[in-house]
Amino acid sequence: ARGEVSIDERVEDADLASSQEVGQVGGALNTLLGHVEDALTARQRSETQVRQFVSDASHELRTPLASIRLASEQIWEAREEIEDPFAARSLEILMREIDRFESMLTDLLEISRIDSGRVQLRAEDADMVALTLGVLDLVSVHVEAKGSQVELDAPPAPVVAEVDSTRVERILRNLIVNAIEH
Repeated sequence: ARGEVSIDERVEDADLASSQEVGQVGGALNTLLGHVEDALTARQRSETQVRQFVSDASHELRTPLASIRLASEQIWEAREEIEDPFAARSLEILMREIDRFESMLTDLLEISRIDSGRVQLRAEDADMVALTLGVLDLVSVHVEAKGSQVELDAPPAPVVAEVDSTRVERILRNLIVNAIEH
């Protein structure tokens, strides 16, 4: 749970010397525990490196993505002047994919922050029906653009759960947008 590994339990030296057979089993157990501790420590070190890489990569990718977004938004503003339907459609796809990439980077950074303990989840009572309806309203543009529709049979009463509503909204948005896109 802490991420750090330490197996302090060992067969006592007095027990190791009690008889030849008991001593050998105790010695083997101590050796086994030492190997397990070494493996868990190596795993922890590897996980720490992966977390750091994810965090660094996410931060580094935000800068070129911001430049791509800025240039694409400038082209988007002049989209009525684009005569080639393929180019216009490609620009729409580009803008959606920029949004999706930004969302993925935000998720990676969020996971990295939560995993490192820099962000704590804020659990609060939230109406899951209201959260879902709010997310559906936000993604309605994606739904309409795909020629789809979403119907939700809402229960007559709110469904209250103790959640971090900001993160649940993000999860719901990602799930719904991915369902629509794919």
